Amino acid sequence: QLLGSVLQRRGPVSTTRPPPTHMSTEGECDLLLRIVPPKGGQQTSLSVRGASTGADLKAVLEKALGFAAETQTLLCQNGSRNAAKLPVDDARGLRDQGVEESAMITVRVNEEIVTPEASALRQ
Repeated sequence: QLLGSVLQRRGPVSTTRPPPTHMSTEGECDLLLRIVPPKGGQQTSLSVRGASTGADLKAVLEKALGFAAETQTLLCQNGSRNAAKLPVDDARGLRDQGVEESAMITVRVNEEIVTPEASALRQ
């Protein structure tokens, strides 16, 4: 319905759970994202609709990676490796948040994001 299919995998093979072999849903996909799972996981490319929300993406990643959506924190990094990693909002569309083609989405599980305003280094 909202997201597409896993296109390729790179990186080390996880020893804790097998990588997804295929995810498919209906609808035209217009963004290709690089998914970086938690440590030990295998990097995967995922085709999605730009109108999909962060919550939609978490639901697909829950099925693919085995981590409950409510435990996931997603960070988006567009462009170069030096670009900032920005939190993905569950309620907004990916394109509306500025997620671009080939963006890297890092999945963190049971981790809280520290914003610059809340950083101990800034206090």
